[in-house]
Amino acid sequence: MIGIVNYIYKLSVAIFLTPILYLLHTIIDRYLGKDLADKMIEEAAAESDL
Repeated sequence: MIGIVNYIYKLSVAIFLTPILYLLHTIIDRYLGKDLADKMIEEAAAESDL
């Protein structure tokens, strides 16, 4: 029973937080500007390949 409750809890939190994360991503991109945001994404991706 506890496992089912934990699963439902985690699923609910994921469903609740996903749109908030997308909204924050959009706000940050608009604040930084498209060019700077794209540049920062490319730099982060290059660093993660190391």
